[in-house]
Amino acid sequence: MCGSRPSQKRNQSCEQVQWAQANTRPSAATGVPPCERLPEEAAAGEALPRTARDYGLCLAGQVSAESLVAVLGNCYSVPVAHVRAPVIARVHRDRVRLWRDTTLLADHARAADGARQRVVDPAHFAPIFARKPRGQAMLYREVLLDLGGPAPAFLSALSRRHRARLQDELRAVYALYEQYGADELRVAMGLADEAGTHSAAALALVLAVPLPTPPAPALASVARRAGAGRGGSPAQCLRGLGLCR
Repeated sequence: MCGSRPSQKRNQSCEQVQWAQANTRPSAATGVPPCERLPEEAAAGEALPRTARDYGLCLAGQVSAESLVAVLGNCYSVPVAHVRAPVIARVHRDRVRLWRDTTLLADHARAADGARQRVVDPAHFAPIFARKPRGQAMLYREVLLDLGGPAPAFLSALSRRHRARLQDELRAVYALYEQYGADELRVAMGLADEAGTHSAAALALVLAVPLPTPPAPALASVARRAGAGRGGSPAQCLRGLGLCR
């Protein structure tokens, strides 16, 4: 839990005191306080090379039995063929790239350091999907949940209503994600949730209606457009096709 405001203020005050003590007293290495040396060092500095924009900190690591590499408090996936292999994690400002010798194994968006997140590309596990179909579906569910917005609520309802064929539903929803992308799928999930229907077929119906861009319309506007093509609201449209309760 986040601390109270007084606690946060005390922590900030302590950090300021520590910074002042570290930077205003003479350095053991130079005998001069860092604050006094800073202008001199800055004047002697040169412009950064063009490659500095893509600078990445290199960290050694090893692929776990789950085909994950621990980097700065998070885990990032690599293809399963490289389980137990030594790798180098190149940590950029916004990306984490995992290398084995000169081969780039994975390129992920960087999660906040220490967030204890699993950052996974399902394609890395494709070779084992045939013998682990449930694992495939759960991996797809994990990625879809990370979309945020209406996705968690939609997937929760989907899991309750289609328990007997949940794996097929999740695979179908993930296929729509790959086809249409995160933004359009989130809009479709919101519309289907408003209509009270939770299935891959309902999402496919909503996504089949072209949406004007830009600017992106509000949900109510999208709903009117989705229903207009079939002479009603999205809820009426979905109910008429037997896709809604």
